[in-house]
Amino acid sequence: MAVQVNWGALLLRVLLYCSITAVIFSFAFFYLYSHPSRYHSPGNPASLNLQFEEVSFETSDKVPLKGWFIKNETSDAVVIALHGYPMDKGNILGMVSFLAADFNLLLFDFRAMGESGGFFSTAGKKEQLDVDGAVAYLKARGFKKIGLYGFSMGAATALLSKNPDIKAKAVDSPYENQAEILHSAFAGFGLLKKPLVFSMNVWNILLSGFSIYGLSAAESVKDSKTPTLIFHGGKDFTVPSGHSAKIKAANPAIRLILIPEADHGEASFYGGVEYEKEIGELFKKNLK
Repeated sequence: MAVQVNWGALLLRVLLYCSITAVIFSFAFFYLYSHPSRYHSPGNPASLNLQFEEVSFETSDKVPLKGWFIKNETSDAVVIALHGYPMDKGNILGMVSFLAADFNLLLFDFRAMGESGGFFSTAGKKEQLDVDGAVAYLKARGFKKIGLYGFSMGAATALLSKNPDIKAKAVDSPYENQAEILHSAFAGFGLLKKPLVFSMNVWNILLSGFSIYGLSAAESVKDSKTPTLIFHGGKDFTVPSGHSAKIKAANPAIRLILIPEADHGEASFYGGVEYEKEIGELFKKNLK
């Protein structure tokens, strides 16, 4: 006796299983990206012979943040330094320690990273509230001359921030938008790349309240009058220098300096004296 197969029901069942698998798969990737393992850098400013105090402050959405304040007794200006994803404040200490010779420095861990509170990392969206919290903390300590330095996600966050108390910005290797970074990261998934990123974004909208497709550094800086300097490595394959080119194209007043031999995180090393000189002069000129 021949067995009859209900091909319609079988197809529906296959589609249902595939859909459930896709939902689980996309949520897993969303979760891994938005809730990274916490990294804790070894050492602290004392390892560079810099005196510091451990500080804490809170954001407007009640996320507690932890940081280091490096005091400069001869300066009334301060630079806030923003680290990259998924690292912590100690990861950029070597990049910015030269600024301690002329300015006060505040380094802190973004939400969901390092020693700070928070559960989800948001590619710069809610990290802007972290910047606002840092600025409010410094203003409460009497500082009015405030500059912003950022690397990678910290650089993108600095550019996204519209805090009016920031007098100048120096950033290293910013991405123009997170969606493009994800598309590059999942390039090996072939035809599944776009559906995967789209699904991850749906989870992002549902759980974090925003779309990564609407998060654009170029759009944010378009009408900015804040003096801004960008460094980017010519061999950066994590965040290609085209991201910075798009940002500069949106606002030609922005200065962009390419370091041809540098990969991601290497601009400060290969840039050397030029890197420190240009950033130092930007802040000296605009934080006086």
